[in-house]
Amino acid sequence: MKLAFEEQTKSTLDQLLEEEHENLTLVTNHEEANYVIEQIKKLQQEKENVEVETTRYINQAKDKANMFKEQQLNSLDYQIDRYKTMLEPYVLKQLEESGKKSVKFIEGTAGFRKQDKLIEHDDELLEKEVKGIKDDEYFKTTVKFNWSAVKKDLTFKNGKAYLNDKELSSVNYEERDDAFYIK
Repeated sequence: MKLAFEEQTKSTLDQLLEEEHENLTLVTNHEEANYVIEQIKKLQQEKENVEVETTRYINQAKDKANMFKEQQLNSLDYQIDRYKTMLEPYVLKQLEESGKKSVKFIEGTAGFRKQDKLIEHDDELLEKEVKGIKDDEYFKTTVKFNWSAVKKDLTFKNGKAYLNDKELSSVNYEERDDAFYIK
């Protein structure tokens, strides 16, 4: 049933667009052309306004959602920290008595994990200090393909693309008509 409705709606829209195209009056002089360009510019401006307004609205909604999320997460983190504070002394006592690294409970396991060192550094200063010591290991050399540079040097003949007279089988192209524009 839903598909039939969608097909009928699409068919009706296609028919309306076809009728509108048939009833379209073509421009015959400068005054009409100026009027049509003015209408196009107004519609383009309206389109831009819609884009700006909807983006602003979306950003406001995102900001509200992020504020709500942050408040909820902060509240939950606070509650988790309170429960951890309540549990930590008991777990510490149990670990001291048992000599184990963790204590198992019905609802889960608690214990203490050794953490990595917290290391702060200044990349620029460190780079200067380390230069000359295992450069191939400590410094990365990244090779990145530059399509825009290759594109500038391509030539096209008889449906094929060439770079310095070498045919490139990995490049396909299609000639396109000039695009109509209104400024």
